[in-house]
Amino acid sequence: MINSYLNYIQENYKSNEITLGKFNKSYYNSLKDKNKIYFDEKAGKYFVIKYNNENCGIVGVIIRKPRYFFQIILEPKFRGKNFVEISANLIMDKFKLNKLYAAIINTNTASLKAHKKSGFKRNLKKEKELKNQKKLIDKQILLNKIRR
Repeated sequence: MINSYLNYIQENYKSNEITLGKFNKSYYNSLKDKNKIYFDEKAGKYFVIKYNNENCGIVGVIIRKPRYFFQIILEPKFRGKNFVEISANLIMDKFKLNKLYAAIINTNTASLKAHKKSGFKRNLKKEKELKNQKKLIDKQILLNKIRR
């Protein structure tokens, strides 16, 4: 079952067919879940995720040097199909990053699961530090993805 699913993903959602397009504010505003991410046009860089020229969602990175925070919203039909991992890798490539952070509300279990499946791991030490500095709220869990 898992192998057939992975084959489906590899055959139907190839990473080289998923691209980052120019940010489109009206498309962003049309997304039902847009309020689930922290959107900051001044501190962030955002892109439309495209698969075969179809809009799949929005991905972005909030730049708080030395940390870069990954943000993603996917259309429902593209969830659970490895777009989080591919999009995170595209962002890491675009900004030449070895580490990428994600701050996710602890009740957003689907997002937590997708990020963990994509190689993000919880960083309790940095999470406590940022909460003490009031840069994260208590409900947020801090994950990071490290490229080796």
